[in-house]
Amino acid sequence: VPMQQQEQNKSNNVFTEKSVKFSKWEYYVNNKTIYEIFELLIKNLPYNEYYKYIQYDKITNTIYIGTDNRGVIVCRPRYFNRILPNNMMVNSSASAYAQVLLKNGNIQVNDGFVFGTSKLTSPNIFLKKSGSSTFISSKNILYYTNMDGIIEYDLNKNVIIKQTKNDFDNQNVFVENNNSIYSINNKGIIKKDSLHDWFSVLKFKWAPSTFIVHDIKVENPNKLLVATTDGIYRYNISNNSFRLILRDENKANFRSIYKLDNYFLFGTYGSGIYMYKNNIFKKIPLDPNGYMKYTHCFIEDEKHNIWASSNKGLFMFAKKSFINFWDHGSRNIIFKYFGKLDGIDVLEMNGGCAPCALKLSNGDFSFPGIDGLIQFNPNYFNKIDTNNINPSIYIDKLYINNNLVSLDNFKKSLSSDIKNIDFQLGISGMLSEENVIVEYKFDLNATWKRISVKNPTIHLDKTSFGQNNLFLRFRNTDSDYWISSDFPFYVNYPKSLHPLMIVFYVIIFITIILFYIRIKTIVYQKRQKELESEVALKTKSLLNLNKYLTERNQAKEHVLAIMNHDVLTPLKYLHMTANNLESQIQDINLKKSIHQIATTSKELEYLTSNMLNWVKFDNTTNLFNSQKLNVYLLVNNLIEFITPFLVGKGIGIVNKIPKNTEILNWPDPLRILLYNIIMNSVKSTEHGNVNISIEQSKAYYCIIIEDTGIGMSKSMAKYLITGKSKDQVENLPKYKKGNGVGYQIIRNVIKLMKAELKIDSKLNEGTTITIKFKI
Repeated sequence: VPMQQQEQNKSNNVFTEKSVKFSKWEYYVNNKTIYEIFELLIKNLPYNEYYKYIQYDKITNTIYIGTDNRGVIVCRPRYFNRILPNNMMVNSSASAYAQVLLKNGNIQVNDGFVFGTSKLTSPNIFLKKSGSSTFISSKNILYYTNMDGIIEYDLNKNVIIKQTKNDFDNQNVFVENNNSIYSINNKGIIKKDSLHDWFSVLKFKWAPSTFIVHDIKVENPNKLLVATTDGIYRYNISNNSFRLILRDENKANFRSIYKLDNYFLFGTYGSGIYMYKNNIFKKIPLDPNGYMKYTHCFIEDEKHNIWASSNKGLFMFAKKSFINFWDHGSRNIIFKYFGKLDGIDVLEMNGGCAPCALKLSNGDFSFPGIDGLIQFNPNYFNKIDTNNINPSIYIDKLYINNNLVSLDNFKKSLSSDIKNIDFQLGISGMLSEENVIVEYKFDLNATWKRISVKNPTIHLDKTSFGQNNLFLRFRNTDSDYWISSDFPFYVNYPKSLHPLMIVFYVIIFITIILFYIRIKTIVYQKRQKELESEVALKTKSLLNLNKYLTERNQAKEHVLAIMNHDVLTPLKYLHMTANNLESQIQDINLKKSIHQIATTSKELEYLTSNMLNWVKFDNTTNLFNSQKLNVYLLVNNLIEFITPFLVGKGIGIVNKIPKNTEILNWPDPLRILLYNIIMNSVKSTEHGNVNISIEQSKAYYCIIIEDTGIGMSKSMAKYLITGKSKDQVENLPKYKKGNGVGYQIIRNVIKLMKAELKIDSKLNEGTTITIKFKI
């Protein structure tokens, strides 16, 4: 480093806490002595010590002084200054909030404190304790509130020009929009313009008990963004609406709003920073230590860095990293943290005030703190290029099964009985620990996990036998460049799991499999012979049974043929003969007997036909392909066949199906199905009509049979559909319940046709039966 040696005389060096002095030596940096521009970062140093070596680091502007007995003394320039109020009273709090910069260069805050050393006096603007939010309009009028109401102070004339009393509390926040001043607090919104004094534009019907407004910014000429303890609200001026647009999931307070080009930044108390644009919110990733959780004020310097205050110090963000985060979703935000090691003796900053951070006339920034103001010049840090300062990460200590192990052993093969490993990392570099990010993983395809730099220990519960790797990556928070490193280590296989043993296990396994297969083969061969004997015996038995069943089936078909020809034909002839005799005989008694013979023979014919159909369809499981048929003609033929049953009844059967109506169905089963349903309707009806109709759609068609008969109960309908005799059906007389053959056939045919049967009936009102077929 450039240094000028004044005298060369080796003598004892003298050191005090206030300066660095050498009795015969004097070192200069930029024509100023060391003790003029640097401060000591280590306190309680001895008054006398031997100093052997001095080195100046250009990048971080740090001086390192080597001593004989006290190690290295570190000195840095005094970047950050804590300023206390001029009018502070003894034993009173110097906590600062809203700052107002006066023409004389002094700062006044809402508690009435004055900061600065200007000889030009200025009246105290805040004669009473005021709200933590102030606002200076385009006309240089200062607006703030106290218990007297809204105060308007002319900064040009240094006088109060107006004082307005209203029912608003003393925590009002102000903003200027379209030559109007808006003010919002927990009760509502008021407005002031060139034509009107303060007037109410919106009163809140309800607000949470802890509802406080902290900041307002203009989103566009028609909308205002409002930061509150309950979340982010938007005030729409055109429709006079005040609506919540974001509430933090952790119910954190929103303390400040900062306009960043076309974006907005929101500082919260407990949930970090939110970024907003076009009704979209994104949450900024936190720093490794979580200090960013409580972020308050924002301000931009000449180099387009964004400075933010928090409860744990200051952050300097690269503005471009915010934009990159919004556009690409990167989890890496470039920042630099400043804390105790950088000379900020009181880290906790205040928020919830407006304005929060100020830029002074000399380029310094001023942030309100818990104890006075923190002031510094950001240009000092813009001159220091820390992008190329990268930390170094190495394994400092290694614990295996909770026992400290030499690092040399780590390079060798490790024992197979490892239960856990703790890697204690060492981190070196010219950086504070808050400005280092370290992540690790044990598998290349795994997700990177972040570790705390304050406790850089990586715990591994389970290792894999053979080759393992610990992958590390780390970076300076002020850079987006990751440095990668990996630490391979090998865990021995146990003898039973050694790779060479696997070959032995495979041979034994194959031998066992072959032996097992051989035993099973012998068993199966024996079993096969037994099964062959059983199959031969069963085959002989099945052949005998098949012969018997074939003979039985032939006998059944023979009986059916006999019944079909030798029973049905005589019954039909007997019915026709009885009908002819009835029309010719004049004797009334004989005529009744002949009529009874005709009716009985017809019912026997119907019952016999049903019995034959029952036997036929009871053994049928599938129907052949359906075909097109004229349903109108089919129903007409059935009506002609059933007409003789109507003799003596005052009913008629009406075919309401349109002529030439064709459907896709099975003619014979459909004829039997309709025949039985129509016959049941005829039997249960004494007067009226039995109507047959059809309804068609693209998906299905329904054939409907309606009668005006005696109807039936729900239990009876259920019995007819399901065939299960329950409830009061068991107790019905035979003439009401029937012999069950008709509906047994109906159920079988419905099942074969894959149709649906529905019965709607009321006692003494009639019955409607619907048969639904899918197309």
